[in-house]
Amino acid sequence: MATNARNYLSDDNQIPCSSNNYGYQPLYPASNPTVATPHSPYCHSSGPPSVSMTPATPFMPQPVEAQGHVPPAYTQSWLHNYHDAPPVARPHSSAQSVMSDMTMFSGISVNTHATTASYAMPPGMIPPPGPLSSRSHSENIDPSDDNNVINQVNQVLPYMLDETVEVRGKSANMLIQIPDTIKITEFNQTRMSEVVINCMKAIVRALANELNPVIKVLFSDALFRFANKFPNLFGKVLMIEPNRPDNALRILLGFYKAGAQVDQRFLRHLFPALYVCTLTPAGRPFIQAAKNTNFVWFIFNTVRDNFATSSKIPQMEGYQARMKFFARYLEVLRYFIRFDDNIRLELVKQGLIELLVHITQFHCGRHVSLQPKFLTHYHNNITAMLKLIVTTDSNEITDAFVKSHAIEVLLIALCLYRRANILNHYMLTYTFTTLAYVGHSNLEGVMPRLPIVNIDLFDVIQFETQKSQETQDFELFKLISDFVVNASRYPVIKLQIINSGHHEILADNFFRLYRLPDKKFRDVSDNCLLTLYRLCSVNVNDPMHTKFCQMFFSPRFTSEFVKVFSPDVNITLIKRALNIWKAIIPNVRQEIFFEEYNKINYDVIKGILDLLKVFVTTYKDDSLVKLCVELLLMLMMPHIYFQQFQYLNQFNLVALLYEVKSDEGAFWLLELINKLTERFPDIARSCISSDMLRDFLVTRIKSPHVHLSGLSKHMLNTYYNSYNSTF
Repeated sequence: MATNARNYLSDDNQIPCSSNNYGYQPLYPASNPTVATPHSPYCHSSGPPSVSMTPATPFMPQPVEAQGHVPPAYTQSWLHNYHDAPPVARPHSSAQSVMSDMTMFSGISVNTHATTASYAMPPGMIPPPGPLSSRSHSENIDPSDDNNVINQVNQVLPYMLDETVEVRGKSANMLIQIPDTIKITEFNQTRMSEVVINCMKAIVRALANELNPVIKVLFSDALFRFANKFPNLFGKVLMIEPNRPDNALRILLGFYKAGAQVDQRFLRHLFPALYVCTLTPAGRPFIQAAKNTNFVWFIFNTVRDNFATSSKIPQMEGYQARMKFFARYLEVLRYFIRFDDNIRLELVKQGLIELLVHITQFHCGRHVSLQPKFLTHYHNNITAMLKLIVTTDSNEITDAFVKSHAIEVLLIALCLYRRANILNHYMLTYTFTTLAYVGHSNLEGVMPRLPIVNIDLFDVIQFETQKSQETQDFELFKLISDFVVNASRYPVIKLQIINSGHHEILADNFFRLYRLPDKKFRDVSDNCLLTLYRLCSVNVNDPMHTKFCQMFFSPRFTSEFVKVFSPDVNITLIKRALNIWKAIIPNVRQEIFFEEYNKINYDVIKGILDLLKVFVTTYKDDSLVKLCVELLLMLMMPHIYFQQFQYLNQFNLVALLYEVKSDEGAFWLLELINKLTERFPDIARSCISSDMLRDFLVTRIKSPHVHLSGLSKHMLNTYYNSYNSTF
């Protein structure tokens, strides 16, 4: 019978599947194991094990007598006294084999589920509920009795290095149960902390000396149980004499060194304890020590290979059962790329971004069949990692991100998951941070490939924008505006913004926020204004251009926009607002809009002229004077009538000339007077009727400013000869 016993650590015929959130059942009934394996800390059995022993298995070597070796008397006595301790392997009629459930797929098995979590569980990790097992060795021990716990530990630790495999296996199984019996309070903290530290140090020492792969798996499970329940003490153990070769962290990472002859299943069982290390103060030293090993590449290759195999499973329950173990692997990778730029760059070169994109693509294509909680947990991890990857100044990483089509995949996932109502704050924040950051890069030729027209991207953006305002989530509100303003550089996005009506939302947000003093609101208002500016360049023959102009020249929009032309508004904002008008006027079909909105144009002209006076008298900024004049000249179209400029009757442009201190500013203001007098005779009479203009022109004839000197000569010759008879 011993030769027919199945090795459930390397059984290729079984795949762990999830029939519920936490329990794992074989996918194929025929592969249901009939031989039990040791009690693992990751699953609970459904009943007590049978008393009878099985023939030799990988977890239960032959009795020592059958091996021709009789253990010492003290060993036989210990085995006899602790006959209730969980044996290395016992069959039970109704309970599943725990270890086989966790390791029944070849080459990719792993034990990563914690029974209980004593630390803040990150998104994506769900600890299975329930007790460790239905029959714990601690049932007859009062958890509050420290002396019983200490006695038990003292009787177990000496046998961890026993020469008999059965003894070491039994002591490992007992160690797995001990953390449940320990309760550290303020009264026993010093005493019991020392007990826990000694247990973890002994386990590390046993791992360093153990040759049996099965016992090493059991010891690694026991180490995780201690580390998971006492993470801070585990961190202290790892930091004891860090420069010594027998340091616990060095020993554990030594198993992952290149050339180390270590069973891969043991490495996967050891990983959960090292995962806990990242949650302790020893995390940063852990990163430095891991650089000299293959630990990071073990994680990366394990996730990649497991996904490649799991994605071929037709049943999504089987895929989820296999992939849920590896969420913590992504968490550790994220921890490494967060604190080490070199590791981040090397992982990107090896295809980390492509791996994350392929996983997301696979989930998007099957999001209907996958559990929402599973999708949420994985997408939280993936978007968080992508955010950390792109928030760098490395052009190499940005190029890899763009070429991997990560932008397209993230946008599609955003829309699909919103439709499925599984988006959460983390997904949105990570996604929009990533997209906004990478949007600063040169993505010409990339964004137009996006299938934006086929997905309701801006429906999602509008929904999340409104929701973020209602919940006062200003961080997300700003991130969305950052993405929109960066994406608006590309023609396909501009059309989608207008087609969805998002341009009206941008205008409303701008008018509502631009006067608020808080910088975060000013940043959003600036984003809105810049996006509106870019929308002005939509092709004039496109229907979307007409739709945008209908909003821009509507009475409500114009009346609000003119309020920006106020001296109490930030000068940079005013300049940007003027540039918007300057950008749209040349592209607008004037015969439609200017004739229809004469009153609106009058308000705009009046506002700009008022602003011009402020620029000349207060700011003395020639560039702003030039901007106002250029805009007013654009408004002087052939079909614009005098009544739209009648405000000039009360506005003495000639007197304003004497306020200008520079020749450049005087030239632009004189250019405006010249064009107005050419276009409107009534204005010409009011300007030339006094000697102020003529005196000014005479003083500027010999100006070093060539353009000002030439224009002065031209106006003296034209107006004061032509109009002398009139006056």
